[in-house]
Amino acid sequence: MKTTSPQRIGSQTCARLCQFSVAAALGLGCLPGNLQAQSDNFDSGALAGWSVVSYPAAPTVTFPAVGAGKGLRVQGAAGGLAFFTQGPQYTDFYVSVDMAAWDDTLNQALELLARGQNIETILGTSGYVCNYDPNQNGANPDNRLGGEFQINRVDGLQAINTIAAAEVKLEPGRPYRLVFQAAGTTFTAQLYDYFDLTAPLVTIQAEDVSYDSGSCGLVSYSRSTTPTDATFDNYLATVTDPNADIAPAIRHPVPGTPQVVTRVPVSRFTNFHPPASSISFTANTFSTNLIAAAAAKLYLNGLDQSAALAPVPANGTNLSFRTAPGTLQPNTVYAARLELQDVTGTMKSTNTFWFDTLSDAFLSTEPVKTVEAEDYNSDGQFQMDPIPVSGLDTNSSPVNGFPSGYFLATGSEGIDYHDSRTSPEGLWNEYRPTDDVSTIQGGNQEIEDMLNYPPGIPPAQRPNDHQRQKYAVVAVPEYEVVHTEPGAWLNYTRAFAPTNYHVYLRVASYSRTEAELDAVSGDPTTADQTATSLGLFDIPNNLMRINYAYVPLTASGVPVVLSLGGTNTLRLTIDGTPGKDSQVMALNYLLFVPTASGTLALMSSPSPAGPYVQDNTAVLDLAAKTITVPPAGNARFYRLRSSPPAPNISSIRAVGGKIVITYQ
Repeated sequence: MKTTSPQRIGSQTCARLCQFSVAAALGLGCLPGNLQAQSDNFDSGALAGWSVVSYPAAPTVTFPAVGAGKGLRVQGAAGGLAFFTQGPQYTDFYVSVDMAAWDDTLNQALELLARGQNIETILGTSGYVCNYDPNQNGANPDNRLGGEFQINRVDGLQAINTIAAAEVKLEPGRPYRLVFQAAGTTFTAQLYDYFDLTAPLVTIQAEDVSYDSGSCGLVSYSRSTTPTDATFDNYLATVTDPNADIAPAIRHPVPGTPQVVTRVPVSRFTNFHPPASSISFTANTFSTNLIAAAAAKLYLNGLDQSAALAPVPANGTNLSFRTAPGTLQPNTVYAARLELQDVTGTMKSTNTFWFDTLSDAFLSTEPVKTVEAEDYNSDGQFQMDPIPVSGLDTNSSPVNGFPSGYFLATGSEGIDYHDSRTSPEGLWNEYRPTDDVSTIQGGNQEIEDMLNYPPGIPPAQRPNDHQRQKYAVVAVPEYEVVHTEPGAWLNYTRAFAPTNYHVYLRVASYSRTEAELDAVSGDPTTADQTATSLGLFDIPNNLMRINYAYVPLTASGVPVVLSLGGTNTLRLTIDGTPGKDSQVMALNYLLFVPTASGTLALMSSPSPAGPYVQDNTAVLDLAAKTITVPPAGNARFYRLRSSPPAPNISSIRAVGGKIVITYQ
């Protein structure tokens, strides 16, 4: 919500206030112990039992199809708002609703109201709201991307105070559930993805004593000059948490729907999952409705691996599943999807998660190489592997440091890095304090307090990935490069064992964006450098900058194979739209994984010394044993990569302006 512009309501509020009762109140008791749950799935296509107060005019209310039923779509005026309240006054409360759809281009807030008072006066409204703002930084073309999840205390609409917040960017087109509850003076808000009800995406909390009772309901709020357009479903208001027995999971809002309740891997973004632990999960309908056990589906990296769930249990309301030994391969990155349905085939749910079966030991084994994002060059110079861990430990004592490690090293703008900032960013430059690149240390609350982070930044927003053993043994929380800006870049010079590599970027993000890996030619100690693209990291929206995943280097959607050997300078460049794609990532490290050559491929490079990258512009005809490459004269050098035995080249000729290689 977080607005500083209550003036748009103006002095005409009383004259233009639109207040109406859609239907008679439910008439349920208001005394403690006599409260009943209020709920509405809006399938009736009417607002029976709701009262609506709005400004400057009544919103347009419709009931579009949502799932197998209907939802409540609210389209409000620019600069306006609408309160939808129902039922009694609550002291302690639990209120939740599905955000089924919203226009992601509008600067609006989707809200749950609690302990609301004086609503009919609009300007005098007080109480608390839990809200998701899709465009917290504004919806103009030059505004930075990013949503925010908040708890706000409303002391009249001229004084809205954010008392808890977390940055999160939800994916439009998929449903989420808002949960807001309070016991006494403690307020808790949670945000769930429908595709993973096992745990909230984020939890925020606050303490406040201002208001002790009031109405619960929904709010549609315009944060600027744009209108509102959002669809809600499955509203619930009651006194106590109906899911306390299965926390942190919540029940599916549609009763009887089979759902994943617990799962291994537990985290939705899991690093270093032991492959021997397999995948296991429990499913429940929390009703007499039966789960169709044989219809349970498991997809790994898009491939149907459901057979690995055998033997499946008999149909039931509460079932457990586990993949067979050997299902998961070591040192592999996985995207997983579980699908469940009931015996009628009409009630279904999906659970998605991401994990890898890499290990600390594997990452430390040559020729595997990790390049820490914060360990970019210093005056064009680089350190030889193994580069020692450096930085501050949990007692704020320095561990190693330049020239033994890159802690406190100084880079040169235009030589080692480029950044749109022209000076260090205050306390955001913890690893290399004299550089303009933002480098911070993640960790727990104690570390954050010790390092005196800027006020008002929630601890959960300080990114920190899985702590690897080399950091744990010296008690140094890992560092990340943050506050990334499109156009910025970082140079890394390293010595590689001669082999082929797949490359991954360990990155957290809260918006879809891209980064590029380039080969740098020229003298890395001067600004006379040329960068040639090796491929792109197509970074998904991981919803928050604390959700890390491995993103592969690709070209035209195909994983790139880099042929490296000896000393190479590589550049990581942040892509995207300036302003819009600012500060959406946290970079942990680059991972180079040796790969066996299992298929014939053409590698190319602008330099005979390499590095060589798989050339996806070539056309391979395995039946005719020919490779057709782009027109001659494109000043590139080529290598054939294959499994033994190596192919014999029988001819190289120009055909139709292109080069055709025939092999045996």
